[in-house]
Amino acid sequence: MARIFFSSTETIENFNRLPLTRKEIEDAYWKQYERVVGLLLNPPCPMHMSIEELTQPSSKSRQSTRFANNLRKHPPRPLNPFIMFLKNFDKGYRKFFKGGCSKTISKLTQEEWDKSGSAVHNLFNELADLAKKYHQYKFPDYEYKPIKKER
Repeated sequence: MARIFFSSTETIENFNRLPLTRKEIEDAYWKQYERVVGLLLNPPCPMHMSIEELTQPSSKSRQSTRFANNLRKHPPRPLNPFIMFLKNFDKGYRKFFKGGCSKTISKLTQEEWDKSGSAVHNLFNELADLAKKYHQYKFPDYEYKPIKKER
């Protein structure tokens, strides 16, 4: 059975149009969620984490903790596709191989990411889009403003 992958450019263009109502953000999130669930019915790679674990902000990260304790003004940004792949790969690797340093796991993850096909990349791109939509729903006033360091 051939898999059909959806191009989310139409959704992203509409989603990046500002300002969006809370209802539009919520509808876009659930539409993307259904798309991801469809892709996960027959995943192109082993999945060791749930959709929620991959797309919702971690409560254990340094930035999340600082935000929760009011030491940081802005919430952490949503994860990009590779970092989601890294989290998923790391959890699976540590299930089977106890120990292992993060540096080694990161190198193995990069090799797997490079070897993986477009189906895996598409899955994690869709998950990253879902994370962005969740982030915009949860923090509607958030705007990414990078701070440039002076040299």
